[in-house]
Amino acid sequence: MKDLFKILEDFKIYPHKIEPLRGDGSNRKFFRLYFKNSSLILVLPQEGTYGLKEAEAYYELGTFFYQNNIPVPKIELWDPKSGILLIEDLGNLKLCDVKDPFPFYYKTIEILTEIQKLSPTFPTNKTLDTAFYDFPFLWEREINYFFDWYLKNYRNLSLSSSFIEETFIWAKEKSNFLSKVVIHRDFQSKNLMLKNNKIFVIDFQGARIGPPSYDLASLLFDPYVNYFEDSEVLYSFLKYYLSLTNYPEDKFLEEFKFLSVVRLMQALAAYCKLSKMGKNWFKKYITVAEKRLFTLLKNFYPEFYKNLKIKKGDYPPLVKVF
Repeated sequence: MKDLFKILEDFKIYPHKIEPLRGDGSNRKFFRLYFKNSSLILVLPQEGTYGLKEAEAYYELGTFFYQNNIPVPKIELWDPKSGILLIEDLGNLKLCDVKDPFPFYYKTIEILTEIQKLSPTFPTNKTLDTAFYDFPFLWEREINYFFDWYLKNYRNLSLSSSFIEETFIWAKEKSNFLSKVVIHRDFQSKNLMLKNNKIFVIDFQGARIGPPSYDLASLLFDPYVNYFEDSEVLYSFLKYYLSLTNYPEDKFLEEFKFLSVVRLMQALAAYCKLSKMGKNWFKKYITVAEKRLFTLLKNFYPEFYKNLKIKKGDYPPLVKVF
């Protein structure tokens, strides 16, 4: 902690108290700095060149969103050399912790559509790794990630070349996306915070250009919340999103179903990987993500569901949703 005070002193920042905060899936370090009448959040990058690039993407994209009236935390300080960020303190209340979250989801969906409209001016040259969510990205970073960390590592399964090839063909055919918009790529309740009854979006450094249904799938099939079991609520959110956009409903729903599956594959793999790396609080979400993924597969892609050689439970139809 003494070293941290010294770092802050170099920037002429003198908090009277520093409180460490637990991160979630990230290896960045977070601290709340207390001043006489205010507080700020200090973000230290993870080690290495990737950490500096991630911090730079946060600064560049955060500035872009803030200037375009997207509710993100204001960046008070950014040091390119060290990667240090000092940002607005939004408190501790995340959407997943709200007792009655449903009214906030409508506003969240409105914010999502505003983010998506920014594609004409989105700074693709400032993104973290790739500027676009396309099929190669989806295959490597979502489905292969699921193969490696869930099927092979967590379930100890050996995957046949025919299964991998069939999955590749299926995913390739489904990846003819409707449109290209700005996507957050981790638009879920732990990255949505409430301050003064207002929704704020955080952890946007992975934003890029991609299909419109991806972030909606992340939000509506989010394993951190429990409303998934109420298909009427889910349907109301989906219909509200469609009322704010002009996508053809049938085509949008087909894309939404596919990317809901892909997103849950990614989330499930991440929970398996992170829990194995010692972040044990992710273990409890593995079962939830499994249930939601298998429900979607059984309903919409029964051949894929059958080819997963896993003992699975009984998953109800989703006739009220689709």
